[in-house]
Amino acid sequence: MEELSTVGGTPTMSYVLGDDVLAQSSSSTAQYLLYDGHGSTRQLSQVGNKVIEQYNYDAYGQTTGGALYTTASPPATKLMYAGEQFDTSIQQYYLRARYYDQSNGRFNQLDTYAGNTADPQSLHKYLYAAGDPIRKIDPNGHEATTIETTAAGGGYSILAGIQLPAISGAFTTSLLKIGVIELQYQRL
Repeated sequence: MEELSTVGGTPTMSYVLGDDVLAQSSSSTAQYLLYDGHGSTRQLSQVGNKVIEQYNYDAYGQTTGGALYTTASPPATKLMYAGEQFDTSIQQYYLRARYYDQSNGRFNQLDTYAGNTADPQSLHKYLYAAGDPIRKIDPNGHEATTIETTAAGGGYSILAGIQLPAISGAFTTSLLKIGVIELQYQRL
C-alpha cells in the first residue's frame, strides 16, 4: 500500500502489510515496526536489528519520556499507540469514526453508536476503550474490543519496548511474526 500527497503523485510512504503493517519505506531503506502486546509501535528498526526510534506510552497512549511530536518534529512513523495513525497537526489519533485525544482519554466528538443498556460503559459518549485502556482498544471509534493475549510455547509475551541489541542472557528470540516480537523465557 502507498501513501500519496497528491492523486497520481509520487508515493511519500510505502507499507508492507500482513495481519498488520510490517514495514514502511519512504526511501530505499525499509523500516520494520515492532509492536507490543497492545498493538502499539514500540520500536522502528532497520536491517541488522538497528533500532532507529523507540516509543513509550502511558495507558491512554500519551507518549512518555519527554517525547513530543509535532508537524515540525514528527515521529518516524504515523502508526503509534494501538497501531493507530497519529496526527501531529492536532495531536490526536485518527480512529476512523472520530479522533481520540490521548491527553484526556476521551474522543473529541459524540459517539453516534447508541450503546448497549446491558453494558453501562458503552453508554458513555466520549470514553475511550470503556475506561479500560490496558485491556481494551477502540479501533473504530465506536466500540471497545478486548485485547487477546497469549503465552506461546511456555513463554511470556513481553509488553514493554525492548531494545533488540540488548537482548541477551536469559532471553532468546523465539519468533518474529507479523511485526510482533515474542520472547521465550528460559529458566536459569
